[in-house]
Amino acid sequence: MNSDWVAVLALVVSIGTFVYASVRERKAKVASIRPLLVFLYDGESGWYLKNVGQGPALNVILSHKSKDDGDWITPVRVPPVGAGNELPLTWMSHANIRGLGTSYEDFEAHPYTTVCRKDNNVLTRGRHLPNWDESSIIAHWKLSSD
Repeated sequence: MNSDWVAVLALVVSIGTFVYASVRERKAKVASIRPLLVFLYDGESGWYLKNVGQGPALNVILSHKSKDDGDWITPVRVPPVGAGNELPLTWMSHANIRGLGTSYEDFEAHPYTTVCRKDNNVLTRGRHLPNWDESSIIAHWKLSSD
């Protein structure tokens, strides 16, 4: 009877170890392909978006707030941002913006959101900006860089 408990315990430990290793492997895989978009400001060129993550950011939509408690306005679609690449936000230039936000996906369609307020970037999983109608989203190339 004692050896039966040892066998059951060994089986439980083995299953637990397998599950733990599987979860860790999945998290490592997601981290290895996850894009991480951040907003940065350069005194000469103005605002830009940089992907500091490991994978490309796809289906990228940017928006901003003109007031601290205001709504997200002027959604803009930009091209994908590859790992390590940056995109100048020429239409925003040196604007004094209360908040910048972007929603984007990795290549497995997992959604992410970055919100920047007072130069603090907060990155979260999921889509936390409005889900705009396609007709209200502006293509970045249609905006003036003045």
